[in-house]
Amino acid sequence: AALSSVASLKTAVGVCAMEAGGILTTCNTGTNGVPTFTPTKELVSGPVTAGVVVVTFGTGIGTGVDGTTITMTPTVGSSNITWNNTTTASNTTAAELIAKNN
Repeated sequence: AALSSVASLKTAVGVCAMEAGGILTTCNTGTNGVPTFTPTKELVSGPVTAGVVVVTFGTGIGTGVDGTTITMTPTVGSSNITWNNTTTASNTTAAELIAKNN
């Protein structure tokens, strides 16, 4: 659920990159069509800086997940954008699921 709630940010970064000729430096929260993240039950923040999305988990999610982050880093290709997810979560299962969704 946490990763799907960030889909609109990733789409907005993709549109921003396309309109900027593949450049991500202007793809920031509140500019060039990149919206402000709306907190969810799982995620408390999600700023975007130069296309990179960093979401922070809230509390009550689980041991090794509460308060940790997922960093979603885009790479612009000739016809697509690929995303690399890294996390500070120490919960092995959560970390594996986050990495699997690259």
